[in-house]
Amino acid sequence: MFCPVCKTEYREGFKTCSDCHVELVDDLPVYDSPEAFAALWSGENTAFQDRLLQELEQAKIGAVGIPRDVLFKGAGDALGVRREPRFGFAVCVRSADMPAASRILERLLEQEPGESAPEAESIPLSAEEAEVTAELPLNWNPETAAVEVWKGEEECQLKFIEDSLGGVGVPTRRMAEKGGPVRIMIRPQDEARGEEVVRQILENTVPEKPLPGDLSYAWLDERVQSFSLLWAIVTVDILLVFLALGYPELQVRSGSLLDVIATLIGGAADLGALWLFYQAARYEIRPFWFVVAVLLPYSFVWYYFERYSKRTGVRRLPVAMRIRLSPPPSA
Repeated sequence: MFCPVCKTEYREGFKTCSDCHVELVDDLPVYDSPEAFAALWSGENTAFQDRLLQELEQAKIGAVGIPRDVLFKGAGDALGVRREPRFGFAVCVRSADMPAASRILERLLEQEPGESAPEAESIPLSAEEAEVTAELPLNWNPETAAVEVWKGEEECQLKFIEDSLGGVGVPTRRMAEKGGPVRIMIRPQDEARGEEVVRQILENTVPEKPLPGDLSYAWLDERVQSFSLLWAIVTVDILLVFLALGYPELQVRSGSLLDVIATLIGGAADLGALWLFYQAARYEIRPFWFVVAVLLPYSFVWYYFERYSKRTGVRRLPVAMRIRLSPPPSA
């Protein structure tokens, strides 16, 4: 169970968040979904906060007023050091209610000249997540989705197209009139990519070329570029095994300096294998063959230069965090 505002995880049996006093949900909402919360206002004026909450309540807009320290408790650098002040309070609303809530806030700010109007900010991610949010369509403004990419009434096809677009990093929103067809809207910058995906679905064709636009999104599995170093390591491993079996006189006496060095080298191989297994299980979308590579001594050297050192952007996030940021494309 999770709090949709501060993202605190609770054990089964809890119903509401002890800090935000909102009902817990089974899964955290996707950051660009209408159910996700964003900070409408933050400051130190408690009287203004109370008035804003009252106005939002009268407009039947669900809002949560919490201390900024609670809101930003998951933010910080790699050492957990918080880089911005946490004093004051914040008022959070759902993304779907943000336009209406912003109009109420602007009206109140005109009556309170001393208050500033900060831009709406998303509920903060962890420090590791925050480094790559620019590569994902997170906290996007649904109002910018002004291009119609599909229209129809079939719910199955509607859901399939939405999942397919989401799988290639194109956020969508639905528009429907009472008794009329449903339209899928996307942002203008995603028009070329979105239209190509919809065309392939409607015409039942296979992709003939890469999709237009930037394909740097959470579930793009980058291929291994080179196995040369891995083959070199395997060759050296095989030669060492043959030398050990064919020339037993090369074995050093126990307690010698070479024996100590050999023990250290073997220990490094074991530690490297554990590190490779951890990296594959935590960061790789398809970890099977990387886990198999753990069986090869010193294969972690190849993994470091081929995958770890080249890991940039969203690929620095564990797979579990990618699921929080952007759901994987449907099977």
